[in-house]
Amino acid sequence: MEIAWLLDAERFAQARSAASFAKGDLAAAAEMLRNVVSTYPTVFNAVGLTHCYGALGRDADAIALLEDFLHRFPEDTVLWLELGGARFRGGDTRSANQCLDRVKHAFAQDQRDVQPLVRELDRALRDRLVERPAEADIYDDQFVTALWHTNRKEYETGSWYLNNTAFVFRAMNTRLRNVLTDGRLRHVVDFGVMCGRPIYDLACEHPTVQFDAWDRQHLIKSLNESAYSAPNLAFFDGEPLDFLRARVRRGETLLYHARTGTLLYPAFLSRFYEACCRVGVSDIVLFEPCSLSRDLLRFQDYEDMAELSIARRGPMLLHNYPRLLKEAGYDVLKIERLAYGHLLQPAAQAVDQFVYIHARRP
Repeated sequence: MEIAWLLDAERFAQARSAASFAKGDLAAAAEMLRNVVSTYPTVFNAVGLTHCYGALGRDADAIALLEDFLHRFPEDTVLWLELGGARFRGGDTRSANQCLDRVKHAFAQDQRDVQPLVRELDRALRDRLVERPAEADIYDDQFVTALWHTNRKEYETGSWYLNNTAFVFRAMNTRLRNVLTDGRLRHVVDFGVMCGRPIYDLACEHPTVQFDAWDRQHLIKSLNESAYSAPNLAFFDGEPLDFLRARVRRGETLLYHARTGTLLYPAFLSRFYEACCRVGVSDIVLFEPCSLSRDLLRFQDYEDMAELSIARRGPMLLHNYPRLLKEAGYDVLKIERLAYGHLLQPAAQAVDQFVYIHARRP
């Protein structure tokens, strides 16, 4: 009976901390989880506290906790993956890869699965291909409709700490608000909008700034126009370069993309950024995956990438965005690696994070 009571007490404490995390009260969640870890020092509880520290930007605390638990559980794969991800976010790529060397076996199947993408990317780099093959395009009307409604639900229910989609886009909106504070930029473009709730929120907050949201399919434009309306918000589809030429305000436009570049070939991004510079896009901001290549099984800093792009996983690519932006004529002002704001996630996602980059035309 006493053991059952103790188990219930632990679960209750976990539930209270998870509820605080979901509501966005990260400081309270961290304090509760710290007490849980002190009383119930399991790997599961330590990883939860690690994720809470990551959401708070306290990577040093996360690293210290993980190192402590690895002294107790030196063969635990999850702890090594978490420590590798935290060290990579902190800029210690060499140590991150040393952690990864301990647990590469966890990605054996992932490495086999990603080989078709590796071959596809090799062809794209060799031949400077701009468009991906039709068979690689999963964005038919059925998929787009389902994804749009899923994203809308994720944005509009609960807090941004309940799922990765809401976390990424609301974290990006936070940074876009900071960029817009100086009043220099009067026009904002979302390139690859899918569900338009995030840009709608920005438009409502900045009524004197024009917000344009582009995606390639007319269906996405229609879905967004049926759901979101503001005097300073417009949705577009069609050819992206024609859109840029028609809408960009030279010296006043900020263009951003989030989880869009990862699905594009590097040759397209190179041409697109060059076109942005030519027509006068002042600032480019992006939020894109910055993760472990399941082919190379190494964390890589941008300056160490031998190619413009490498295979990530699934259909996704990892690009050398600073190089692409600099070659197009932009100065990179800021690079920030961020953890996903999840309290619980699959162990292998400990090595997945995203990067915020802000670049400006001189």
